[in-house]
Amino acid sequence: MAEWLPFTHDLGALLNLLQELGETPAAYEGLTELYFFVVQLRYDDELVIEELDWSVCFALVERLLEEIKGRCSVS
Repeated sequence: MAEWLPFTHDLGALLNLLQELGETPAAYEGLTELYFFVVQLRYDDELVIEELDWSVCFALVERLLEEIKGRCSVS
């Protein structure tokens, strides 16, 4: 069992880690839809998108991290 949590912004890598730990990451698969926004918002200053409820996204990412920490015995 892992005793560390990788420092990464790659949500796909975290989902893969959760799967390697024996969990089904189905509850978090919607996070992969954020990849488009990450790339586009970073490199396209003229991109116009609908307002997102970022608090929901952040809460889901936080829940993913907490689940991985719990599985990895990270304190």
